[in-house]
Amino acid sequence: MAAMYTTLTRKGQITIPAAVRRLWGLQGGDRLAISLSESTQELVVRPVRSVVAGTFGTAPAIGSVDMDSLRSEFESGAGVTSAEEGLTASLQ
Repeated sequence: MAAMYTTLTRKGQITIPAAVRRLWGLQGGDRLAISLSESTQELVVRPVRSVVAGTFGTAPAIGSVDMDSLRSEFESGAGVTSAEEGLTASLQ
């Protein structure tokens, strides 16, 4: 890809050219890692991909969850006892 140019704003922001955003699949709010190559004094920009986002949907679903019953269990504190037992066991 040929060199592209952008302008640094007074707030220190730059616009990533549309061709690069399309190539990398970038959208507003996506994170980018920026590092400085000390040997060449160039900025290196790369998209930061979430492990969760990158692997979501790759494994088949094991089963379904009834969200209403799960919410009821949560609200009744059903998981608190298990968590407290686990914490007590780990401290002993």
